[in-house]
Amino acid sequence: MNVYVIDIIIFNHLKRKGNLNMSKIFQKLKKPSFYIIIVLICLRIFLGWASGIQFNSIDTYDDALFIAYTDLQTHFLSPNYLSLVKTMSFPLFLNFVKATGLQFSIITSLLWIIDAFYFKRLIKMISKNKWIEYFSFVYVLFFPTAFELWQGTRVYRNTIIAPFVMFMFIYMIEFTYKNLNRHISVLDCLISIIMSIVFTFTYYIKEDGLWLLACLLFFILVNIVISIFNVKKVKQKIKYILTIFLCFSLMISGFSCITSYYKYTNTKYFGVPEIETRNGGELGEFAANIYKIDSNKRNMIYWAPKDAIDKAWKTSKTLQEHPELYQAIINTPWYGNIGQNPIQGDFLTWVLRTALYDTGLWTNEKNVSDLFHQVNEELEKGFEDGTLKKDTRIQLLSSAGGRTFREIISLAPLVYKSFLGSIFLEGYIPGINSIGNSEDSEVTKSAADYTNTSYIEDYSKKFHSNFLDKVIQILFWIYRIMNCVLFISILITIGFYLFRLFRYGFKAVHKNASFLFLTSLICLGIGVVYAIAISWFSQFIFISGVNMSILNFYVIGLPVLLSFSYFTSLVYLVEYS
Repeated sequence: MNVYVIDIIIFNHLKRKGNLNMSKIFQKLKKPSFYIIIVLICLRIFLGWASGIQFNSIDTYDDALFIAYTDLQTHFLSPNYLSLVKTMSFPLFLNFVKATGLQFSIITSLLWIIDAFYFKRLIKMISKNKWIEYFSFVYVLFFPTAFELWQGTRVYRNTIIAPFVMFMFIYMIEFTYKNLNRHISVLDCLISIIMSIVFTFTYYIKEDGLWLLACLLFFILVNIVISIFNVKKVKQKIKYILTIFLCFSLMISGFSCITSYYKYTNTKYFGVPEIETRNGGELGEFAANIYKIDSNKRNMIYWAPKDAIDKAWKTSKTLQEHPELYQAIINTPWYGNIGQNPIQGDFLTWVLRTALYDTGLWTNEKNVSDLFHQVNEELEKGFEDGTLKKDTRIQLLSSAGGRTFREIISLAPLVYKSFLGSIFLEGYIPGINSIGNSEDSEVTKSAADYTNTSYIEDYSKKFHSNFLDKVIQILFWIYRIMNCVLFISILITIGFYLFRLFRYGFKAVHKNASFLFLTSLICLGIGVVYAIAISWFSQFIFISGVNMSILNFYVIGLPVLLSFSYFTSLVYLVEYS
């Protein structure tokens, strides 16, 4: 009898709970905002579809190469000298697109829609203001990067960088806010497993994902500090500490496990435990050693001058056994004679790989790795015994040429232009009426297959609209105005916060206000460092003048970082100023 009573109680409870949930759903359906959001989503998908995509079939080392990688069976079972110059996230994404049966432009639109809802959720968490919440949703939903020719409609990895980076930063900021207010639960441990996969995927979209790892480690450090201060105020101290520890452990271990599997796969099929061997592995180490060799001909444009290469050859007996390789580097199809026309930036990595292939020294990744392992040991010995003198310039990373302090200062104009492009959208071109290059019919057919977009084989079949082109240009102008106002809000926030801090002291400032201010400032600071790093690596491209479209293409993460700074400042001004 007692069992029946319990069953009835449980049934009635579930019934009431179900009715309550249904009631909430019906309440939402009655709100005009629900239908406005539906209309906006439909409009966003339509604009994404109308903007479409374009593909360059003859860009052998970029667009076309990723399509070659996308055929996973051929990529792993028939390796060549270009098999490990790029990372694999984007080819895997293209396989996912193909599996869905949806067009590439629809999938990328859905990514931005997911980001818009996630961003809205974040703002709802940190703000009570509904207007800011819905404004943030619309702002991300029609993020201008998605409609830009170079950044949003080109079939290239940069197209997915912005939405995935935004997703990761929303997670990190949300987790930090929840931790600050002691709302971390076991559910966050499960979420951290999912986010470790998302982070790893995002990290390996490009070879320069190190900045994302630095951001993740900084995020973990900040939350450890918050946890130390919070633990005194929490009732279940052990549970709280274990939950935080487990969240971070799962994030790091997830990233480590996937990376280890990635390296294991490359070892199995290519013979080397490396993610890529252009900047990584023994070939990458050789390029880094060239950048370290002292040379009075090295500058911010020329990282690998001929005299540095000559010194490496004189030091390494292994290199001296291959004079044909030396000649292939000195007279390269990339630059001609590098004594007269020096190698620019990091292009030694491409010159070296081409030279190995042209001379027949490239047999497979393992043999080349073994060869240059010996070379690198000889060069390191040369540095140790003084045969080779190390360059005294400041190096940001081993994969970049060093700079004098004056050369670092010279980055300022490019950093400034990076912000100019990200805030005022200078150089933004609508991609809606653009067409690609389909000269290589075989590559184009493969691209059409993986993107589920048949018109890239014949762009006369692509949707074109001068009216929608003007609509997107108007959209860009709206964002220019909004970004300008929002950037000013950052400056006002800094002024307000510092004034209150110095006048009333830290205790008089609400912890959530401090969170908003610091988040805005940190995201802005990360943006500055990010722009400096990108400028360091790309300045050589702009020696004849800055093409803003190309610069925006390189600093594609900057508008995303600024968006977090914008909205945390806006919330601060509305609720705490």
